[in-house]
Amino acid sequence: MSLRGDYVHAVIQVTRDMVPVVFSRWTLPFDGAVDLGVADLTLAQLVRIAEKENLLHDTHHNRPTSTSEWAQSLSTRIIPLKDLLQLLPLELGLSIELAYPSAALRAQLYLSRSHDLNTFVDAVLSTVYSTLAESTSSGERQGIGREPQRRKLVFSSFAPDVCAALNWKQPNYAVFFASDCGVWNWPLDADFSCSLQADRSDRRCGSVAGAVDFAKSNNLLGVLVNADILTKVPSLMLGIKDVGILLAMFSLRDKTEQPPQEPGVLDAVMRNGLLTFVDHTPRTGN
Repeated sequence: MSLRGDYVHAVIQVTRDMVPVVFSRWTLPFDGAVDLGVADLTLAQLVRIAEKENLLHDTHHNRPTSTSEWAQSLSTRIIPLKDLLQLLPLELGLSIELAYPSAALRAQLYLSRSHDLNTFVDAVLSTVYSTLAESTSSGERQGIGREPQRRKLVFSSFAPDVCAALNWKQPNYAVFFASDCGVWNWPLDADFSCSLQADRSDRRCGSVAGAVDFAKSNNLLGVLVNADILTKVPSLMLGIKDVGILLAMFSLRDKTEQPPQEPGVLDAVMRNGLLTFVDHTPRTGN
């Protein structure tokens, strides 16, 4: 299946009772006095707090109707991954980022609980595959004799070991290693703040070379790297492509200067909660 097209981006964490949910921050406020980690709460507890703090995605009223509305909602609201997969229109792809805190980050942010990495990844994959199987079965019943429309998905993570586990545990969907490549100067209120606080002690997270070497050695499809670095050093783009992996870039800024490039070098761009894969198909005249 071709990757080209738009993918709404969703950051996924897992509750204490092993339910994957969309939420782009490591903690959420409780009674204005304490911040609680997603892994500290059951789904029921998370929903009650999210409702009180006006963070719950409304699945019944004011449902997003456009790609940009979906992207905006998923960057700020909480919704179980299963519900998202059922509600998101099939024509929209879904970019699933698994947010898994390192031991250093847990200590830094005072996160008291974390799941075993394999258990965490299994919970997300189980939800994805079971929900998509239900949707496919329903589509086949409604359209006998027609090929059911299938959801486009890609996976990513700023945690390298999560990427390796994703690629090893499932063969169907692309996996990208996301990396700030040593740049840790993003605003603390950024929508992707839970992703961007990477483990600075991990060499795989600290440079473009570290990210590319890791992606290549683990047979990942590509890397998703900081757009600021590519803008400042455009020559890095050809170096990454020469390794034989796909190149995607992300930016949290509304206006990021597009790095100069040769045609066919940049494969995808993530901006404002939307990952767009470039169509490199040669165009012919009439």
